[in-house]
Amino acid sequence: MTEQEVQEALRAAATEVLETMFFVCLDEGVESAEQPPESAPAVKITFRGQPSGQMRLQLTASAARSIAADFLGADQDSVAERQVSEVLREMANMICGAVLSRVESAAVFRLDEPVLLEADQQAVAPAAVSLQMPLSNGTLSLTMCLEGAECLRVA
Repeated sequence: MTEQEVQEALRAAATEVLETMFFVCLDEGVESAEQPPESAPAVKITFRGQPSGQMRLQLTASAARSIAADFLGADQDSVAERQVSEVLREMANMICGAVLSRVESAAVFRLDEPVLLEADQQAVAPAAVSLQMPLSNGTLSLTMCLEGAECLRVA
């Protein structure tokens, strides 16, 4: 699978999940998005199958809080950090599953539980495919590495 095919699968899966499950649309007025800062919330999910690999999801803090509040039907001020983390882990699970069904629809995959990453655990392997998507209230960054050893280093 080429880098462009993985990027297209990431974009299509993320767009579908964001629109149908989180009621979030891409910011069409922005041509490109910048990588969220290292301090932004990030989640890693490892999957096993053909192919195996890892995916990382990272959102700017404002987007993470807003999306969590909308998903939970709550006011942003009333959403606890734990709830934001839980929603991000669920989002990573949904997007990763949607990507894998596009990459290899006939394969069976096992997804590990999504893990919240600390800022010092977010190094990405050079071989990983990355995609930044502009949202109305921030940026979503997705990184996927197929096959091989730990693609996203986590201590």
